[in-house]
This record gives sequence, C-alpha cells and structure tokens, in this order.
Amino acid sequence: PSPLRPAAASARPPRRRGGGDEPKLLLDAASAAARWGAAEWAVRGYETILGDASLPDAEFVRGSVMFAEYLHDLGRDAESAACLRRLLEAPGTNRPPPDELLRQNGREVRATRSRMLYFEACAAESKGDREAQGRLLDQAIEGHESDVDALIAAYHHPAGDADRRQRVMQAIQAALERITTEIDELADSPGNLSNSLNEYAWVVANTEGDVDRAVRSSKRSLEISFDNASYLDTLAHAHAAAGQLGRAVRVQSIAARHEPHNRTIRRNLERFRAMAAKADASP
Repeated sequence: PSPLRPAAASARPPRRRGGGDEPKLLLDAASAAARWGAAEWAVRGYETILGDASLPDAEFVRGSVMFAEYLHDLGRDAESAACLRRLLEAPGTNRPPPDELLRQNGREVRATRSRMLYFEACAAESKGDREAQGRLLDQAIEGHESDVDALIAAYHHPAGDADRRQRVMQAIQAALERITTEIDELADSPGNLSNSLNEYAWVVANTEGDVDRAVRSSKRSLEISFDNASYLDTLAHAHAAAGQLGRAVRVQSIAARHEPHNRTIRRNLERFRAMAAKADASP
C-alpha cells in the first residue's frame, strides 16, 4: 500500500469532514491576526489549525496556502516552501493522495509546486546563494510557465547567458499574451477580470512592456475591486515604472493605510520614497 495511505488507516474512526463553520472561523481568526500585525498569534494559530488531523480537507488546503503566503510576507521563505511541500508530498495518512486532494479543492498541482519552488528560490536569495536561486527559478518556470512572480524574479536575476535571458523574455511575452486573452474573454465576468487586469499590470510594471497600458489596466482593476491593497500596490509599481514616483508614493501610502501590517507593502513604500527622494535630489 501507499506510504501515504496505509491499509491500517481503514480501521481508524472516520475523520470529521464537515465541522460546521468552526474550521473556517478559526482560519479567518488567524488571517485577522496576521492582518492586524499580531504575527506570533497568527503563526501559532495557523500551526495549531493545520496540525489538527481532523481539519476538513478544504480548510487544510486553504489554510496551507494562506499560511505559506503569510510566511513569505514575513520573509520566512524556507518555512513557506516547507508548508507547501507538506501539502504536495505528505498531507497526512487520513487524507487523499496529494494530487487528488489539491484537485478536489480547486488547486492546480503544477501551480502549487511552482509556487513552492519560487519560495525556495527566495530563501536561497536571502542566503546569498544566487546560483541556487537561479536554478530554482528555472525549475519553477519550467514546471508552470504562468507563475508571474517566478518570471519577474528570473527577469531580475543577474546570472545566466544570452540563451537563458531569451528564454525568460519569451516566457514573459507568452504570459502577457495569455493574460491579454483572459482579459478579452472575461469582459462579462468582473470578479475574474479584475485579477487578470492586475496580473497584466504587475508583470509589465516589474519587467518590460506597454507601461501606459499597465497603468490603465491597474486603474481598471481598482474600479472593479475598489481599495484592494494588493491592486493598489500594483498601481504604485506601474506609476513607478512610468517614472511617476510621486504618484507611486501616494498610491502606495493608501495601500499601506489599508494593510498597515503588510510587510511587503511597507517595504515597497520605503523603496518608492527613496526613489522619489533620489530623483528630487538629482540636478
């Protein structure tokens, strides 16, 4: 039998699959603690919830993804990757095999693995291991060419030859073409459309492309999803890419007011302020 699903598991009492609203409420509480800057409480909450073998599959998958992203925001990328690796490789003997578990709960296996590799690449970068970072980014892109954060990180990675650079640029162009097609197809689905508009602006603002269109796309995403802090962060990046540093600082300041304890947003605000100050000091 599979090491993940031993025959003895069938003799165990049936695991709670429902649980009412309690698991969702517990995850929402951990998320709220994170949002309000109570990092120790949030981490402890996520760890406790995810360590409960009776947690329903849907909440286990959702919670694992939420916790991994939060650890990434805290700069704890090795732990972020480990969180997703557990989901992909050893979710627990009472759960379905990983591929089935993810599919049943609306997650794509390739995308989840690519995200894990991206987190591992970030951890390698934090240790100064640029060679490992580049290798992991290449694996992330090869596994799922639509992982835009991996594409952006690969674009800014200094290592590699001309052929690697060309492959990265081709992957970015393919991603932009895919997103553009999604935007055209989702005209009548505003909720999904806002995400695609934001994604297009995010890629262009952090790599290359039509910056004016990126600004327009980002503004349009905010018309649909008003005051979304992540989308405001994207608009600030688009303004910065267009050389509008004052606007970048103003928009990022609004994003920081909406999520004052989001460390990524705060770091970006400081970076835009430094860029604007340097520009103002230039003759």
